[in-house]
Amino acid sequence: MTRAITVLALPAAAALALAGCDAGGADSAAAPEAALEAADGTDYTACYDGECEVVVSAGTTFDVDPAFGVETLTVAAIEDGVVTVEGEGAGTYVSGTFDAESAAMLNGILIEAAAIDGSEAVLSFTP
Repeated sequence: MTRAITVLALPAAAALALAGCDAGGADSAAAPEAALEAADGTDYTACYDGECEVVVSAGTTFDVDPAFGVETLTVAAIEDGVVTVEGEGAGTYVSGTFDAESAAMLNGILIEAAAIDGSEAVLSFTP
């Protein structure tokens, strides 16, 4: 009887052990990298007054107060640790390119990169 229990227990134990595995092997169990975090997350409406900290990627566009002389800011590119931001308004176009150790000033808005990770960045905007 002990032998029958052992035979039944081994397949059950093997099934339980395999239930936690996938085809990716041991490396697939590694924790994923943490996503970038910013004070305002991806709430781009927080940037309307020119002051916010947000996570962005190329193509991110948001409105700012027209008093800055531009009405929208767009993250045109994030490549090789360099960010390009463009501002547009009535008859106005400005752009700035910067990395994590520099900044850009677009029509009275200082833009700094708190972090750049691949195709995403945490940008800080200050009037």
